[in-house]
Amino acid sequence: MTITIPLTPEAEASLRARASEHGVSLTDYVRLILHQHATVEHGRRVSLEELDATLDEMAEDSAAIPVLPERAYTRESIYGEG
Repeated sequence: MTITIPLTPEAEASLRARASEHGVSLTDYVRLILHQHATVEHGRRVSLEELDATLDEMAEDSAAIPVLPERAYTRESIYGEG
């Protein structure tokens, strides 16, 4: 089946970047996303292995996140008081 979907230039650029990050073509990346969406059981429980893999993926670049100074966590800093 072939489907033509008009995308904004921003959406296309974003999808191309993500496809590149995964080392696949744009077509293959979009096919993968659609396949995953079509086969997901809505409301299903995630296994511990899937959760662990997702958390590991999220943590991959966590070392690059800067540590905020303590003052960043004060009420005054958050709400602009004082």
